[in-house]
Amino acid sequence: MQATMAKGEIGKLIRESRLRAGLTQGELAKQADLTQAALSHVESGRSEPTISTLKRIAIALGISWKDLIPE
Repeated sequence: MQATMAKGEIGKLIRESRLRAGLTQGELAKQADLTQAALSHVESGRSEPTISTLKRIAIALGISWKDLIPE
């Protein structure tokens, strides 16, 4: 899988998980100690999250960070 494709897939999984949790980008960003703009860039695939960022997002969503990695 190409890195760009993986970025888009990770962002899609984050967005889907955020919506299932009933959170706005701003709410999730605050809980994960990110800016809303940074979260938006990750969700849209314009930037790739570090493992640390991925873990903070997962904790804020109440899921495992591994759930945000495409198979």
